[in-house]
Amino acid sequence: PYDFTVADHEATLAREEEMRRTVPAVFDLDLKMNNRITAELRGAFAEARRMIAEERLTPGNTEPLSEQALERLFPVLRERLPRFTQGDVLEICLRHSFSSELENQIVALVQEGMKSPGVILSRDALLPYQQQGLILRNTVSKEDELLQDWTALRDLDQAHDLLRQNEYQLTTVGGEEKREIITFLESWIIPNVYYNASASGDTEQLYMQQVNPVLIQIKKGRTLVRAGDEVEATEKAVL
Repeated sequence: PYDFTVADHEATLAREEEMRRTVPAVFDLDLKMNNRITAELRGAFAEARRMIAEERLTPGNTEPLSEQALERLFPVLRERLPRFTQGDVLEICLRHSFSSELENQIVALVQEGMKSPGVILSRDALLPYQQQGLILRNTVSKEDELLQDWTALRDLDQAHDLLRQNEYQLTTVGGEEKREIITFLESWIIPNVYYNASASGDTEQLYMQQVNPVLIQIKKGRTLVRAGDEVEATEKAVL
């Protein structure tokens, strides 16, 4: 006898599920990690150069250290710089007096391996979101970037491959020394991209707020259900 409107809950749920499949997941790009690694590497080189300068005694002296001086310094540096004791890395750096040039080239290689869009522990974590895209949240600038191509993120193996591809930039050393340094630098490249469950949940809520309920308009005089008809979800909602 009159017009009325009723919510179609089943259709609304279907619309919400469709929207949910389009919600990009949020991953944090923690560039503070890059800064921390850079600071640790530069700090180690600065400490080693300070100790080398003390061993030389004469200010401004850049002559190579004597064998006796190297023998005195080596065990002290092993204790002060435990991460440099891998293979012959400490001896190599010491032979080159932990020069600023070697330091800058090493830092540049590590930063290149960890540059945006960053390094993730395993790309398997990205597979559930490959269709809907990712939001990469920069923890330093607080800016969000919609990353449609999830393959741009590197896993550790790919970051190590990039390091080896760029080894030509390491010009201070060569031959076996270069190979030792590159292998050593692999341990300095670590994941700096992580799934942010809290931010992903907040983003999903924002998307879901845009979903309007599906409404069924019933006009005056319409027959709702005829005798013998099957009562489906829509008819049930109307009744």
